[in-house]
Amino acid sequence: MAAGTGARSTSPSRAAEAGLAIQGRGEPVIDQAARAHYQRRITELEQELEEAQERGDGEATAAAREELDALITALTAAYGLAGRPRRSPDPVERARKAVTRRIRNAMRRITRAHPRLGQHLAASIRTGEFCSYQPERAILWSVQANTG
Repeated sequence: MAAGTGARSTSPSRAAEAGLAIQGRGEPVIDQAARAHYQRRITELEQELEEAQERGDGEATAAAREELDALITALTAAYGLAGRPRRSPDPVERARKAVTRRIRNAMRRITRAHPRLGQHLAASIRTGEFCSYQPERAILWSVQANTG
């Protein structure tokens, strides 16, 4: 965390100008080539299923239906509302959330052990795209060794 008494937060546009903004989002779960491959295979399976049913081949019918259901389930999971592809989790966002959780957890433990310090930290620590320590006024810290 950065120490300082400057502005309370860094705006996203200022962060981007400084080259510090979190870049992008996760990649699409499925790309166009894979989607096309799935669609071709679904068409093939529909034909195989129809032919197996006409022949009365229950085993081939069941196998084709099982694979067809699996492909349709995979495609359904890869697309969200209005047919937009879902995106994989962004590793930077996952890391940011993990750091925020750890900071919040540490602050809860500190508050239980030292309520006044916990209140100060709650008012001074900012999490989000960037984490920072920004006290309302300059503080001179004095640390004493615990010989107890």
